[in-house]
Amino acid sequence: MTTRVGIFGGSFNPPHVGHLRAAVEVREALRLALVEMVPVAVAPHKPEADMLPAAFRLRLLELSLAGVPGLRACDLEMRRPGPSYTIDTLRRYAGQNPDRDLYFILGVNDLLNLPHWKEGPELGRVVNLAVVPRDGLGLAEASDFLARRAGEFGLTRSGETAWRFRDGFELVYVDIPRIDVNASLLRDKWRSGASLAGLIPGPALEALLASGELLASRWGGFTFDSKR
Repeated sequence: MTTRVGIFGGSFNPPHVGHLRAAVEVREALRLALVEMVPVAVAPHKPEADMLPAAFRLRLLELSLAGVPGLRACDLEMRRPGPSYTIDTLRRYAGQNPDRDLYFILGVNDLLNLPHWKEGPELGRVVNLAVVPRDGLGLAEASDFLARRAGEFGLTRSGETAWRFRDGFELVYVDIPRIDVNASLLRDKWRSGASLAGLIPGPALEALLASGELLASRWGGFTFDSKR
């Protein structure tokens, strides 16, 4: 019997409540046994200047997930050299876990950009895809994109919110509550001296604020302030 597992990748720079809530919502909707949250080690398409060290982001994620059932931080991308391309990570994880039915979780914004990812249209030949609303984009935008790219992706529509890849994997749209929190917003708040309370789980926030000099060197702005 296979175990259904979600893979949620991202920079997590820093991890926040939006990440956690999205993972919980998808886990419940798809009845996943586990969601592995995988911080990128070396982001291919993002500037490194404001990226916190990979090991520190992993630690923040571990602290954020403490006590949250069914969510786990995964260091898979930390254990291999070079840029962290999603297709490589998924192939490696799938190869190491042949007994797991995998769902890669991504936002509609990322779905629309898959043609520009390394082997983006090939993701559906490796794992299932679970697509969630993001940045004001939802089912309508996803449906329009998939209709136009059906041939390229090898997709046929199998339901109002479901599609099937020719190799047997599925793409499902999971409608989750909108939480207008993103890491860029948090970095901007840090630079302006605003409080991050309520946006990052407590233990992770404490560790983040205890590393104020590191944040100032990567994000700019203020140094440590215990009132944040």
